[in-house]
Amino acid sequence: MKKFISLIAIVACVSFFALSKTSSSPVEDVVFSLYTVQEQAVDDSILASGTFTFANKIALRSEVIGKVTRLYVKEGDMISKGDMLLELDKTAFITDVEQAQASVNIQVAEIKKLQELKNEAIRKSAQMEALSVRQIIDTDTLAKSHSDVRIAEIDLESATHRLSQLKAVLAQREDALSKAVFVAPIDGLVLNVDIKEGETVIAGTTNIVGSALLTLADVSTYVAQIRVDEADLGNVSIGQRVDVFSAAMPTTPLMGEIASVSTMAKQQSTNQGLFYKVQVKLNSAEYLFPGMSCRAEVVVNKHEHALSVPIAAIQKSNGEHFVWVTNDNKVEKRTVRLGLSSDIEQVITAGLQKNETVLTGPSRGLEQLKHGASVLVQGG
Repeated sequence: MKKFISLIAIVACVSFFALSKTSSSPVEDVVFSLYTVQEQAVDDSILASGTFTFANKIALRSEVIGKVTRLYVKEGDMISKGDMLLELDKTAFITDVEQAQASVNIQVAEIKKLQELKNEAIRKSAQMEALSVRQIIDTDTLAKSHSDVRIAEIDLESATHRLSQLKAVLAQREDALSKAVFVAPIDGLVLNVDIKEGETVIAGTTNIVGSALLTLADVSTYVAQIRVDEADLGNVSIGQRVDVFSAAMPTTPLMGEIASVSTMAKQQSTNQGLFYKVQVKLNSAEYLFPGMSCRAEVVVNKHEHALSVPIAAIQKSNGEHFVWVTNDNKVEKRTVRLGLSSDIEQVITAGLQKNETVLTGPSRGLEQLKHGASVLVQGG
């Protein structure tokens, strides 16, 4: 009899614990996070990615052949307009200028001589005119004196044209000498130095690109070059506001606006989709370096007074969206209508009121909630 009573007691205990386990809430130990619904400005935006670069870059190339004798800058240097960048060996250029100058000087002397010869021919022709009037000389002698004047004039004219030609050669040689010295055409940053002291640079021609020397960038023209999917291009226009986030400052937006949109599509490397290059002019360029990656939010629409909740609060069931609204630590399943959204926020157009509180996580707990259940909340 005692054994029978003991067996009944054991069965009763097991049944009690089993019932207790079955009736306990699966989220009774979960502490939920709360969010108070507020009115705030929310942007409808297009997401894109890209890199930082400079809109104004200048690649210096040589127009003459020569050996680099002096390099004044290195990569990363900030330079001012007119600063010396590099210098080629000027010996050959100086020699060419001196030879051209000597030719000009000789021709100037030649012109002086021809001018004297012309003056002499004119003087003799005048004498022949006087003698002819007195019939001392014949007409042939007079005609020859006139011919000597014309020949002297032609020689002088030819020498003058020759002087112009030699001066042009001199100017060309002086220009080549000036091109042996490279100065900064703008204020900016030295991005690349592609030459070393002692190396010989080659001049560019119609079919041959000259030696690359330096690349300079105007740091005031920092831009974000982003890739916009072809499906979103219709919502992009010049002057549109863009929030850009750099890798160095991923939570701090840099304000900018669209400066240009490419007219040619590019192929995505990972799929068959197309994208267009869009340049965003930035209002500031703190903590940026060329080539650094970035993400961008192109603002399409802006709602100044919208009720919004974190995206984590939105649940979906049977094609409907809902949130868990809390009141005195009890939850109510509330169907909502959604508006626009950003990376982290979702606008609610119907179903919620300002200052109501909703649960935002953890997601494991939200999935197991039942209408009317009691919950533990942070600070509750």
